[in-house]
Amino acid sequence: SNEADLDLFKNRKGFVKRRFGSGGFGVFKTGEIIKNKKFLDLFGEFKKEWFFEEFVEGDPYSIQCLTDENKKCTIFGFSKQIIEDNKFFIGASMMPLEDISDELYLKIESVVNVFSSFLDNYIGFWGIDFLIDKRMNISVLEANIRVTSVTIPTLIINSCGIKNAVYR
Repeated sequence: SNEADLDLFKNRKGFVKRRFGSGGFGVFKTGEIIKNKKFLDLFGEFKKEWFFEEFVEGDPYSIQCLTDENKKCTIFGFSKQIIEDNKFFIGASMMPLEDISDELYLKIESVVNVFSSFLDNYIGFWGIDFLIDKRMNISVLEANIRVTSVTIPTLIINSCGIKNAVYR
């Protein structure tokens, strides 16, 4: 029954996410799932498509990457995500990579290297969403192995030499 399966999620602080969601529209807060008809309908139909994401403090960011045919990965974008209601992506504030501290950049590069090792046969754009806490620790949320919503705006501002821009 749905009730038994929901026990895995409902007493934990965080989010229940659908594997094929986008922009936060497949994300539900664990404290709200029992009363949310949309969630219960989706969960009942697609039980194996859900996972739990623990709540972590921090500000949401993303990086944009490109892996070329020689397996070289280039980080070409960094943005602070604009999130509404703790789950809906509504835009991003794009910043130059040179504004990132060396310490943070090394951490980001380390995360990218881990993901790159799993993308051996992939050529193209991809991104990683993560949180940065007050001590500059990174908590990875997800990797998007595709053109993300910020990829094209980032490519445009980079080609125009613009340092900062907001995309909504």
